[in-house]
Amino acid sequence: MHKGLGLAASLMLLAGTARAEIAISANDGKQIRDDKGPAKDTVAVIAFGSAKPMVIGSVGAPASMIGPPTSVAVAPDNSFALVTCGQKLAAGNKLDLDDIVSVIGLDDPTHPKILQTVHAGPGAMGVSMNRKMTLAMVAASGEDAIYVYSVSGRQLTQVGKIQLEAKSEPRDVIIAPDGKSAYAVRWGDGKLSKLAINGTKVTRAGDIVTGVNTDGGAISHDGRYLFNTAFGGTPLTTAKVGAISVTDLKTFRQVAATEVGNGTENLTLSPDGKYIAVTILNGTAAVRSAPDFATVLGKLKLLKVDGSKLTPVAEADTGHNCQGTTFSDDNKTVLMQCATEKDIEVFHFDGTSLTRDQGATLTFDSRPGAIATARTR
Repeated sequence: MHKGLGLAASLMLLAGTARAEIAISANDGKQIRDDKGPAKDTVAVIAFGSAKPMVIGSVGAPASMIGPPTSVAVAPDNSFALVTCGQKLAAGNKLDLDDIVSVIGLDDPTHPKILQTVHAGPGAMGVSMNRKMTLAMVAASGEDAIYVYSVSGRQLTQVGKIQLEAKSEPRDVIIAPDGKSAYAVRWGDGKLSKLAINGTKVTRAGDIVTGVNTDGGAISHDGRYLFNTAFGGTPLTTAKVGAISVTDLKTFRQVAATEVGNGTENLTLSPDGKYIAVTILNGTAAVRSAPDFATVLGKLKLLKVDGSKLTPVAEADTGHNCQGTTFSDDNKTVLMQCATEKDIEVFHFDGTSLTRDQGATLTFDSRPGAIATARTR
């Protein structure tokens, strides 16, 4: 749980900001480092936006930082969130695959509650929900499958499963804004699979190759372009370094790619659709005792979006082994999860530069591994 926050302070914050923006952070306590034992997995509610970010609520729930930081999806009305967990702690503190999907109620964000637990395939990672809150999908990397759920009254019911090829390892799935299609991002073979949606029926509709070790993604607000990370580059880039691939969903062809750095852990589209925030691992350490801990830092990069064209705008140094990012509704604040430090760093963006707010950092007992708001996932 978050350290040093009283309930009274949380309630005062909510009273002062009736429509406070909230972000949901999934925090993994199973990743044992520096000879320390496991902590509890938690799902935290963070209020931010115009006010200084604060953790206002938390609940113990399965969470994982393994895979892309897309294991959280927040309902458009902020009434609930879906959180997947693809790993569990087995005997002898060994990690094994898990398949948990938790429905977290947010009626009172200071007291989030687990409303339901369902099972997807092993290695449950990326999760997505349509805007009508009637359909959800989960990428099960360990089963090479996409699980499909109907959503009714904040209850999930499995209605289908799309079986992909062996070793395709889908890590993310993104439902398009119009709800008529979805796209599975396949780490194992670098493909993007299009899925056609008709009510609760989902079928395969084609594949293309977009890169090497492709990971999480996002779709432009107009539904035209899909952006996804590729750890090993793309067919349109020359160096085998992290890149962002751009697919034109109208033609279902890769049309652009931008090299961004070593270890493209995550990308997030801003609420106004004009910027992409990219987490760059940059070879940073997973433990504080690493000899290069003080000298090798991660990177947060912001790129301007103009159709399929991405232009670098700003960047800043970050902590180590960083994971997910999310924007405030006004696009001026970015929260970034750093797993090694077990914290969430806060950056301010003025359109041309990024500035870290050192006094606003949030610290946790477990490793933040995925984060989203209703506007960014």
